[in-house]
Amino acid sequence: MLSEKTSILGRKQQKNVHFAGLFFLICVSSYVVVGLVSLFLPPQSTNKIGSIRIPKDAQCLRVTRGADYTTVHYPLGTPFRTIEMLLRLDLVDDLMPKVFSKLILESSTVHCNATTCTDVTLLRNGPRGNQLTYVNNFEYFSASDAVTRAYDALSLGLGGELTLSRDTTYYLTADQLCFHADPIDDGTALQITANHHEVEMADLEEFGDTPVARAHSTGTCELDAAKLFPAAASLESSWLHFVSSSERAHEQNTRDRRSVIEVGTECARNDTSLARAYGLLEIDCAAAGATCLTDPSIPYRHVADKQIVLSVGQTTSILVLENDVRLESIPTLNDSSSAITLSVIKLILMILVAAIVWVRSSKSTAEHDRLVTFCMKSTYCAVKDEVKMHHVLEDAFIGFIAIVARIAVATWRFQILSADNQSRAVVSQIIAGGFSLIHWIIRYFVLKKKLETPLTKLGGSTALCDAPAAVFIAFMAPPTLTTNTGRFEPTARLLTSLLLSTVSAQRCIFAAACCGMLFTSAIRDKLDKTDYYDISYKYYVAFAGVSWFVQSASVSILLADGFATPMAYSTSRSLPGHVNAVKFAIFAIITAAALPPLTRTLDRLQNASLKCE
Repeated sequence: MLSEKTSILGRKQQKNVHFAGLFFLICVSSYVVVGLVSLFLPPQSTNKIGSIRIPKDAQCLRVTRGADYTTVHYPLGTPFRTIEMLLRLDLVDDLMPKVFSKLILESSTVHCNATTCTDVTLLRNGPRGNQLTYVNNFEYFSASDAVTRAYDALSLGLGGELTLSRDTTYYLTADQLCFHADPIDDGTALQITANHHEVEMADLEEFGDTPVARAHSTGTCELDAAKLFPAAASLESSWLHFVSSSERAHEQNTRDRRSVIEVGTECARNDTSLARAYGLLEIDCAAAGATCLTDPSIPYRHVADKQIVLSVGQTTSILVLENDVRLESIPTLNDSSSAITLSVIKLILMILVAAIVWVRSSKSTAEHDRLVTFCMKSTYCAVKDEVKMHHVLEDAFIGFIAIVARIAVATWRFQILSADNQSRAVVSQIIAGGFSLIHWIIRYFVLKKKLETPLTKLGGSTALCDAPAAVFIAFMAPPTLTTNTGRFEPTARLLTSLLLSTVSAQRCIFAAACCGMLFTSAIRDKLDKTDYYDISYKYYVAFAGVSWFVQSASVSILLADGFATPMAYSTSRSLPGHVNAVKFAIFAIITAAALPPLTRTLDRLQNASLKCE
């Protein structure tokens, strides 16, 4: 036992703290190495739809899937400006893309002849390839011309429209639109009319849950064909002819109105089950001074949660639909109850993190240097802390809740994130959560609690790793590899990444150093500790050290796969070539944010002193 005030890192202690340095180095290395490996082997975009593989030489554009339409992000000009364009799945005209965004006027390389223009664009070489520069033709119309021509994209606030061409196969995944001049030949797939994109009533197996299919199967109406994905349905407010917002707020009214519009007004007029909804439609149309005559149709909303293969031929097209669990959470696609439930879960997790950080900030081990000091006291001094049971129960409860939240959220998000090629992120959190649980059991139920509080044992609690990880996984809304959609999830991941880097990662590093000190004491001074620890204590400490290594690696995986890679993908939308440099730069930046507090902690430890009382 030390009897005088002595520097923590002084000469007297240095001979016995080499395991602390080793554990510190291993923990830092696990963070860096695992992070770099994750960046070298990042999550990839989808390269197949069902059993159909997207050709490696296909040209791809990034998309944002919505409930009513798909937005294509089209880079044009010098410098590249991303034009948001409406994907017209209902129109085959073999014409060039139509652009009416003024952003193209800022290009220094655009050349126009009348309305036909030529400029450079960025297309991805395959779903997982680099972005390459191409020269492409398009039609440019001013905003006034676009209004005259009644382009649907203009009413949506978009800058252009992208139509389909014959003898081309289109692959629409959760995050990309790929096209390849090689039509597929699948006799089992749905055949539709290429010119007007209509589907015969006899071929409605793929749309069995739509109002048109139900009306046909029940014999309510005699229908010949239904239009597929009409562009008019992209703007649902005008498509449904709601006069007041209060009507639309009622979900049942909205569903009934969709049924009336989709089966066609002629059919709805004769359907007694739709009499109320049809009467309200007539009232709204009369109030707006418009006519509401619609033909049978199947809007894009019915395939918004599916991946699509559309092979356009000269007279017929082949349509393949594949369910995608990643798209089921698109805003406004489903009823509000699921969205509310998900929001409540995220709110509870955020409150949990805030509560844990607040509770832990009031503890003596809130500062990492204080934690190391407690470990030094356990190593070199006689431990005589007065343990209060209510403090033990409080800390045990908080730690257990954080562990359960981490494992539960990772298990809950496993299926949807695995479909997004993010299985490494969720599996690592389940494994790290298991280590946290065993670590918690050892601290609270295996080691004695009469002399030292469990909060300081084996490097302390893992709650500062468990809770932020749970929040981060909850906000990993797929598809993660997409451009910025204006949703809150990317912002939440940014904020949580800062917490993981500046708090969680540092807690792992210094807790591992603590375990190194305790391990040194356990193997060298075990005779002096037999009254406090049993002979197996060194194995518990060794496991705790490994546990902190795992925690550090799991934090690094989250930062690499869940933050650096998606952000690099989003920010590089106008950059040719590969995004590797961007990924590494973002990971380095988020890591560097933790270096100032890390340096301050090391400086305090260097100048601190230990006095056994």
